[in-house]
Amino acid sequence: MARWGFANPRALWTASPQPRRAHPGFDEFTSDSRAAIEKGTAWLIKALNPDGGAGEDIGSTSDVACTGVVGVALLSQGQTPLEGVHRKRQKRLGDFLLRRVESMSGTGALQKTPSQIDFDLGPYATHFFATICLSQMMGEAAGGVRYMRALRRLEKYISSNQKTNGSWGSEAWAPLLATACGWVSLRAANFAGISVSGTSQKAGDYLVKNMPQIGRVWGGDSWYHRLYGTAAGLRVLYAQGREQEKKAQTALGDILALVEKSNRAFGGAGGEEYLTFHFLTEMLMQKGGEDWQRWYPNVRDKLIRVQNRDGSWTGHHCITSRTFSTACALMTLSAPNRFLPISQV
Repeated sequence: MARWGFANPRALWTASPQPRRAHPGFDEFTSDSRAAIEKGTAWLIKALNPDGGAGEDIGSTSDVACTGVVGVALLSQGQTPLEGVHRKRQKRLGDFLLRRVESMSGTGALQKTPSQIDFDLGPYATHFFATICLSQMMGEAAGGVRYMRALRRLEKYISSNQKTNGSWGSEAWAPLLATACGWVSLRAANFAGISVSGTSQKAGDYLVKNMPQIGRVWGGDSWYHRLYGTAAGLRVLYAQGREQEKKAQTALGDILALVEKSNRAFGGAGGEEYLTFHFLTEMLMQKGGEDWQRWYPNVRDKLIRVQNRDGSWTGHHCITSRTFSTACALMTLSAPNRFLPISQV
């Protein structure tokens, strides 16, 4: 079986181009986007519970997946357990995730009751987002050994549940997006120094094989599935150095046309769309050039327009969690900081 191997990760992962700075005439941050980030972050801080975790909304019981994306959203602004005005909250957040992993049940569950995110992104969503967050905190927090142990435990569980076709099953409402999360989580763990036993090539091949052809007409009730599946495939295609393939070029053109000509994916967005915008932003930030300049101002400004007055973003279907949606929106708006290691690979 092909394996992720940290000793020589580039042997299996085609090196992604380093994120390119935009053309000098292109302002990645604007006064409006900075204000939106500030308001959104203030809302997220209110969503953190005394135990360090965050629930689906303010006052909700702490949920591992929501906590993970909140942690990544804060990291994308340079808020680590050691630095930043929210460093104490980030430390508590990291400790919350570590405790959950350390007390993981015999069945692998990280919490007693499945959350909304589990129902939509499958039974391993909590593990995916905990892995992504903890891997990005590595080197930015004290207690590195504890982080490594937790990541090894998460990697073992995620890898052991990967299917023979490379996916993480069809139990999720958005299975391609769920498999992309699994792929990113193991990739993140690998680049944090964890030897990964899951198969990278099969996961990538599965996503690319099943990537739908979107088409320029965004009609019908399944448009969102086409969006998720295409974003998942593109994220992998580019990381594998396959962005010149016809399938990738066609899909990218369709995605760019969507954000330029339609507000449909924004006005009715659920948490899955907000996560999709984040994945596509990472991919296009690496790609740079004209496509980045076409994509980012549109997705940035349209996200700002649907922000709630209190600073949050609301999911309008499926993942309706304001915490999850807000964190994912902030990850996209904060992307030009280029602080997340996983965004660069």
